Amino acid sequence: MRFDGDTVLALDGVSGLKRHQPLTVSMRLYSPERKQRSLIMHTGPGLYALASDASGFELLLEDGKLRWSAIFLWPGCCASIETRDDFPIGRWVDVTVTYDGSSRADGLRIYLDGRPVETNLLYDSLDKEIVADTMRLAARPRDDRGFAGGAIDEIRLFRSRLSAIEVAALHESTALGIASDEAPDAAQRLFAERLERARRGDRNTRDELREHFLERVDSPAIAARAATSAALRHLEDDFLHRFPTMMTMRQSPRPRPFYVLARGSYDAPILSQPVEPSAPEALLPFDPAWSRDRLGLARWLTDRRQPLVSRVAVNRIWMQCFGRGLVETQENFGSQGDPPSHPELLDDLAYRLMDEGWSQKRLMRSIVTSATFRRTSSVSPSVRQIDPDNRLLARGPTYRLSGEAIRDAALAASGLLVERVGGPSVKPWQPAGLWSEAGVSGGDYVPDTGAAAHRRSLYTYRKRTAPPPSLVTLDAGSREVCQPRRLATNTPLQPLVFLNDQGFFECARALAERVGRESDGSVDQAIELAFLAVTSRPADPYEHRTLRELFDEQSARFDADRAAATAVAGRDDPQAAAMTIVCSTLLASDAAITVR
Repeated sequence: MRFDGDTVLALDGVSGLKRHQPLTVSMRLYSPERKQRSLIMHTGPGLYALASDASGFELLLEDGKLRWSAIFLWPGCCASIETRDDFPIGRWVDVTVTYDGSSRADGLRIYLDGRPVETNLLYDSLDKEIVADTMRLAARPRDDRGFAGGAIDEIRLFRSRLSAIEVAALHESTALGIASDEAPDAAQRLFAERLERARRGDRNTRDELREHFLERVDSPAIAARAATSAALRHLEDDFLHRFPTMMTMRQSPRPRPFYVLARGSYDAPILSQPVEPSAPEALLPFDPAWSRDRLGLARWLTDRRQPLVSRVAVNRIWMQCFGRGLVETQENFGSQGDPPSHPELLDDLAYRLMDEGWSQKRLMRSIVTSATFRRTSSVSPSVRQIDPDNRLLARGPTYRLSGEAIRDAALAASGLLVERVGGPSVKPWQPAGLWSEAGVSGGDYVPDTGAAAHRRSLYTYRKRTAPPPSLVTLDAGSREVCQPRRLATNTPLQPLVFLNDQGFFECARALAERVGRESDGSVDQAIELAFLAVTSRPADPYEHRTLRELFDEQSARFDADRAAATAVAGRDDPQAAAMTIVCSTLLASDAAITVR
């Protein structure tokens, strides 16, 4: 059967091929030309967009060579080998690939025309179960290259690993009783020839006979091999797989060559101008003692002679404390960015950060305990006219908290915040149907309940195509693109989030119940406690009087409408409902969301 490179031949009856099961696949292949990349067979997912999508067993031509692999995740978790020599072109070739179920690369073998060929080891790190989908031939939509112009014939599959002698017999006479009644006689004749060759001292033939004897004839050896394989499967599947897995990076033993690109075009490398890994010499020459890899780059970045990384880290922490960095354009420290307002201070803090072992806690402590940070935020008209943006740090910081910090502060004030560290992401409340309207696959958003709904915003589940709406309203961004600096906005939608979002309403109700318990029934004391919990300072007389008037007004309203009181407080208690409205107002107030 000839293929056009796009058509997929699915063998619907062939599926469920897993890494603990031995396998032999034999076929005749015809390749009209040297293939840069061409898929022959795979048992992974039907769609393919990039190399990491590959999984399952895979046979392909890559850079002219035949590659045979068992893949969980390419290239970090797979076993793979390829032929040392190019695959023959312009003629039919009997190809047989075998796998012994060991999850190791030395369990993979390639035979051409019945003979084992020399191979190179590519990867040997398979320790996870592979995809066991339907076997497909000649193509893999969407973005992989199929076997264009090639042909496949006489494909055979065995759920066992054939020995070298059996592969030779399969090639020479379609042995093992598959295609002809004469096959057993041909196999016996081939075995006799191999035996005679071994008697004459052929070492390779002796090894083939020994392997065949241990795998097909010697019953104790077969039983011991099966017991060992079962024990290994038990160890991996019932013990090792229970440990959590974390993806890491490592230096490739065969790094790709890189070249200068003509006019920056990725598909136009200038092969006469190779480039090596290095760093900008203008900042700091790369020390010859450093390795040209990620470790060397890390040493270059953190070297004391080049404090750029430390300056950036200090600037970001300064921004968290003061609302703007010493370099306001924290996304750009280059010539196109703003110069630092206090360059000596930036350098002093940068070197202090390096001298103190890159301890961000120490740096944060030194900033928030400084006289500069503890200054009052109040400002006279004359000072505001001279320094409206507080670039000269004549007063304390004034800025709106981030969306995550506002939500976490509300949870903390109400007593609902779950302070457990670590664990999976959680899904706090958001309006129903947003994921469906955004066309998100995998079903609609199902919010968590109980403690999971009250964890820090750090653990909130994020989907870039449908981010949490309340956080986006508060300038958190969708994370579809990098956002090194958030620009705070003030829009009418933001107070509506504080007043109407179910998460903030739960905080208001919980805070009302908390201050009600702690105030012994005193409304004035409850207002003082709520204000202190939300703003971290006592209310002044005007603020207290205004909140008390709001409480009295709402209490009278709920006395007249008990159903509304029940809807707000969760029980028929007008005073609890009124205090919930007071707490909701507090959480939406400028004093709660602004640092001063």
